[in-house]
Amino acid sequence: MRWPLRLQILTPMAVILLVTVGSVSVLNAWLAATRVRTEVETQLRAVARTLEEGNFPLESNVLRQTSGLSGAELLVVNEVGETTAASFSATFPRTKFSAITDWRELQLSETFELQGQTYFHTGVKLDRRPVGGGLVELHIFYPERAWQQATRQASLGPLLIGGVALVVVSLAAWVVAASLTHPVRMLQTQVQEIARGNYESLPLPVRNDEVRDLATAVNQLAVRLSQYEAEVRGNERLRTLSQLGSGIAHQVRNAATGCRIAIDLHQRECPLTRDDQNSDRLQIAKRQLTLIETHVQRLLALGKPSEQLHERIELGALLDDTLELVRPTATHLGAELQVSTAWPNAATEGDGEALQQMLVNVLINAIQATTNGGKQETHSARVILEATLIGSTLTIAVGDNGPGLPDHVAERLFQPFQSDKPGGTGLGLSVARHTARLHGGDVRWSRIGDLTWFYLELPNWHGWNSDR
Repeated sequence: MRWPLRLQILTPMAVILLVTVGSVSVLNAWLAATRVRTEVETQLRAVARTLEEGNFPLESNVLRQTSGLSGAELLVVNEVGETTAASFSATFPRTKFSAITDWRELQLSETFELQGQTYFHTGVKLDRRPVGGGLVELHIFYPERAWQQATRQASLGPLLIGGVALVVVSLAAWVVAASLTHPVRMLQTQVQEIARGNYESLPLPVRNDEVRDLATAVNQLAVRLSQYEAEVRGNERLRTLSQLGSGIAHQVRNAATGCRIAIDLHQRECPLTRDDQNSDRLQIAKRQLTLIETHVQRLLALGKPSEQLHERIELGALLDDTLELVRPTATHLGAELQVSTAWPNAATEGDGEALQQMLVNVLINAIQATTNGGKQETHSARVILEATLIGSTLTIAVGDNGPGLPDHVAERLFQPFQSDKPGGTGLGLSVARHTARLHGGDVRWSRIGDLTWFYLELPNWHGWNSDR
C-alpha cells in the first residue's frame, strides 16, 4: 500500500494536534463550566446572606425581586414548617428537604422536580433574630435549564477557539508538508529524467536545507553520469574504429614496409654522403615510414586495455626528435616554427612513442590550422613550441596564429571524429588527450589574442639530479 510522504508528515502531526488541541479545549470547557457553577453558588450565598442580615421582612414581594436578580426561585419556611413567603406558588412537600445550617456551606447538589421543571435545590437556616426576626429555612431552587445554558455559553468559547486553532494548525501543517514534498517530487522527476538519459541539472530550492543538499547531490550525479556516458560513447567509438580498421591494418603495414625496403634498396644502389641534405631527408622518410605501422597499431588499440610501457624519457630529446618529424610538413606548408633555445632539464617514465605521437598530432594540427591546409594566406603562418617546468608539472604549450576554433567544434573538441577540416578524421586531439591521461596528465586549450594555445600537461617530471 502506497503511503505518500505528505501523509507520512501530515498524519502524525494531525493526530498530535487533534489530541492536544482537543484535550486543551475540553479542559478549558470543563473549567469554564466549573467556574459558572462556582459563580452561581457564590451569588446564591450572597443572596442568603443578604436575606439573613437584611433589616426587612421576608415577604413574597421581597423574594420575587430577589429571584428576578439571581434567577433562582426562593421559598421561606418557619420553624413549624409553614411557608411564610415564596417567589412562586407551589406545593412544598416538607419531608423531602433537609436544610443545611450555614449559608457559607451552600452548594447546589440535589435536583428536584417542581411544576414540570427541574431545579437544583439547596436549603439554609437563616438566623434573623439579630434583626428582630426568628429562625427560618430558606430553600433555593435554581433552574437546571438556566444552569445548562450558562454552562454551554461558558464552554462554547474555548471549544470554538480550539476548533479554529485545530483548523489553522492543520492548514499550516498541510502547507509545510506540501512545501517539503514539492521539491521531493521535483527530485523524483529529475531522477526519472536521468533514467531516460536526460542529464539536465535541476534548479536548486531557495531554502538552504537538507532538500537543497539532496538536489545538489542529484545534480552532481547527473553531471557525473553525463560525463560517464560521454566517456562510454567515446570508448565505443574507439572500439568501433578498431574493429573497422583491423581489415586495412595489414595492407597499410605492408605498404609501409614496401616503401621502407624500396628506400633501403635505393640507398644501397645510390649511396649518399652524410653531408648530403638528401641523405637526411631519406632518413626522415624512413623514420616516418617506421612510425606509420606503430601509429596505425596504436590507433587501432584505442579503447582496448593494454599494458602501459615505462621507460625513461628525456624531455629535450623527445622535443628535438618530434621537431625533426614535423619540420618537413611545416616547410612544405609554409609555416614558421618558433621554438625555445633551451628545454627544461627534465625526464620522466612513460611510453616514449605514445608521447611523441601526442606531440606530433598537436603540432600537425597547429601547422594545418595556421596555413589552412597549405592554401595561400595573407598572414605569416607561425607555430610556437614552448615548455615550462613548475614544481612537478611539465607544461608543453603549442600555439598558432590560425583563425581559431569554430564554436560547434570547440564544444566537442576532444571527442573522436569531431573535425571541420576537409579530409580530417577528428582523431588527433582525441588520441592526444587519451595519451596524456594515460600518463596522469591532460590536454586543454585556450584562445589568447590572435593565438590558439594547446597545453599538454604531464605530472611527475623530475630534473636530472632526481633520485627517481
